[in-house]
Amino acid sequence: MLALNKTSLSESAANDGTIDNSSPITISLTGDTLVGAVGTDFVAAGKIAVSNVPSGLFAVVTNTTSSNLVAILTNAASSHATADTINNLEFHFQD
Repeated sequence: MLALNKTSLSESAANDGTIDNSSPITISLTGDTLVGAVGTDFVAAGKIAVSNVPSGLFAVVTNTTSSNLVAILTNAASSHATADTINNLEFHFQD
């Protein structure tokens, strides 16, 4: 089973398209373990695909333990007005 500690991320106070990653999304796995050394970027390793990431942002999902991942968005969104808000960021675990 997977559990998320939160379901939203916010733009930084600078209003420059960057995401406030001071409180990232944590994904917790119960009943199984993650494969990969602690600190592995699961997106770069092809273990997780993230869809619907706004243009200009990049997803980084790193394991902190054998059962926890931390997800952040780096760089800056190309368009970041209120109308550009998304509500469908998805994490897809690859086999």
